[in-house]
Amino acid sequence: MSTSALKRYFNFVHSNRPAYFNFNKQLLVGGLAGLLSGIAVAEAVALFTYDEISISVSSGIADYAASVLGFLTVYYYDNKSQYLHLEKNERVKRILKNSLSLWPTVIAGDIAYLITRPYVHSVLLLLGLEAGIAAGVAHFIGVGIFNGIALLSKSIIDYTQKAKSNDIQTGKNV
Repeated sequence: MSTSALKRYFNFVHSNRPAYFNFNKQLLVGGLAGLLSGIAVAEAVALFTYDEISISVSSGIADYAASVLGFLTVYYYDNKSQYLHLEKNERVKRILKNSLSLWPTVIAGDIAYLITRPYVHSVLLLLGLEAGIAAGVAHFIGVGIFNGIALLSKSIIDYTQKAKSNDIQTGKNV
């Protein structure tokens, strides 16, 4: 990639930073829901067993599910005003469909998170950390990796789509 292409990309990201700040806010609020859920489940499972795999898998599933639900909730309220003219059921469907269209941009982040978080959690449990503390540390490491990859991926895909759109409008070969 040439220096001028990188400069255009960085200018694109800079000019669209409010959208990326909003997207990051949605990811972080979802992540907070996941953090609380993951810690609660890790502590609850640790009351019955100290099997690292059981604790890590169950809290990881709760963490991921709560993160997704938290993201969807914030995304819904952030976009609700665009669809107020629709009935509630249709509005929910449209916003959900719109939010699911973001998934391809964050799939790499999801994969990294789903690998990193349980691995780090298991290692921390093996090192003797308390289940809730290990879940919290694993969550922060996983979410840091996820958010970085998700934001980078979304901005690259947005930039590529905009560049293709501009090339088509100017008649250049793509």
